[in-house]
Amino acid sequence: MTSNNELRMADENEPDWEILPSPIITAPVAPIVSRRFNVDAIVPSPTHSKWNLDFFRASNNEKIKRYSGGAGSLFIRFQVPDELPIDEQIYFKIQYQSFAYSHWAKSHNFKIGQVYPQTPVITQPGTVRVPKPEIQGTGGVAGATIELYEAGVGTVLFGTATVQSDGWKTVLTQPLWMGDPFRLTAIQKLNGMVSEWASPVLFAVLFKPVITDVTISADGKPTISGTGGLKGATLQIWNSGGGGGVLLSTTVASDGSWRVSAPTAWGSGNYMITARQIGINTGGESDWAVDKSFTI
Repeated sequence: MTSNNELRMADENEPDWEILPSPIITAPVAPIVSRRFNVDAIVPSPTHSKWNLDFFRASNNEKIKRYSGGAGSLFIRFQVPDELPIDEQIYFKIQYQSFAYSHWAKSHNFKIGQVYPQTPVITQPGTVRVPKPEIQGTGGVAGATIELYEAGVGTVLFGTATVQSDGWKTVLTQPLWMGDPFRLTAIQKLNGMVSEWASPVLFAVLFKPVITDVTISADGKPTISGTGGLKGATLQIWNSGGGGGVLLSTTVASDGSWRVSAPTAWGSGNYMITARQIGINTGGESDWAVDKSFTI
């Protein structure tokens, strides 16, 4: 595929030897296109050494501009600079050169207008366990900017991404807060135009809890307390490493704290425990807490 870096303004000489089949135009196809739109064409030749692209006014067939590109194979893609007339019917012709020049292919009439970019799509990230995860998606226009917000709020810009040809992705610059679910949405901006809001993606944001204290009653019953929970989440106590099943569980309080006491005495010995929280809506699981040791 021909790179934009190879492009240059060409001279205005028309080729005399046009015998090869015309290229097949695949884009644009819409009657109105956005600025810096792509011209795509299939080349019915394994390789080509050059191509020419001429733009015309539809009203009087006046040539507006010529662009040319260098060598490539099978396909031509060119992002048209933002220098053609706006809101005026235009068309283009394109040809390639191999051992000879091809016949010209002619586009339909269209105009460059203020087109709203399409609505972006956020890829479901699954359970998020860090404040600034990588978020990615599709449905973007190359060169456009994606902005990410909490659905229904839109006051905190969590991150931005520049759309590439194969989609977009970004590591958030502002931290998410815990939620079960958290509702994330996005908009796309291009040439001052803004898309519709993306359909919200719902997922759990759960950080690992913190075990702050272990106390042992006179009869050998441990009470374990901590912080860092999400209100309403289920807090589970496990042996370090996650083996042996759930030892104790409780519900996280509204301030994120939690506390659970063993109903029966534990045997004498050394213990190493950890904890995790489970979202009550999504069932998402946090990472394991830092281990806590104690002795009975």
